[in-house]
Amino acid sequence: DAIMPTIKDIAKKAGLSSAAVSRILRDDKTLSVKDETRQRVLNIAKEMGYVPKKRSVNMNRMVIGLVQWISSYEEVEDPYYYSLRLNVENYFIRKRVGIRRYYQENLKELFEDTYLDGLICMGKFSLQQAQDLSRQFPKIVFVDSNPNGELYSSVVSDLNEACEKAFEYLFKQGHSRIGFIGGQEFLGPTKTPYIDQRTRAYEKITLDDDRFESLPHH
Repeated sequence: DAIMPTIKDIAKKAGLSSAAVSRILRDDKTLSVKDETRQRVLNIAKEMGYVPKKRSVNMNRMVIGLVQWISSYEEVEDPYYYSLRLNVENYFIRKRVGIRRYYQENLKELFEDTYLDGLICMGKFSLQQAQDLSRQFPKIVFVDSNPNGELYSSVVSDLNEACEKAFEYLFKQGHSRIGFIGGQEFLGPTKTPYIDQRTRAYEKITLDDDRFESLPHH
């Protein structure tokens, strides 16, 4: 049997990104591209015998992509993100909404998926990643963090307020020498350092609240 061409094959021949080709083949009118470029991609697809994927009978419903910011291997050992993904997934299952999972190791395949109705992105994504994802899938919601609160919808915990309440409780208990242990996370392929809200909250409180007694640095 002949090997069917993929969006990646068409993109390579057209000299475009897979994301751009996918949007052209989906007839995405919001994509800013010259008419001749759009037609050239359609011609290449036709010449190569490209056949778009079709939803199976049981997928003739809304399909949402669940994007995890870590790999599937890391998720197994991370109870927080594992539980987060399960809860989001179970919600869609109850609502009879189709789902497709994407992890760090197969994220590129996401940009070739032509029939996703939207994305739920779980974890911490860089601004560049958010821009790339939202360009292809305008219906996008971030969970756990928001790359840009002015541009994207999200479901996040108010960690700043939580820290303030925790400090207030400790102060009322008579404590003034309070330490903080946090981790360091990095975003996207560029490994941009991510400064946690809890770290920011701790630093602000230690500077602004005179009830805090500074600890010696080690």
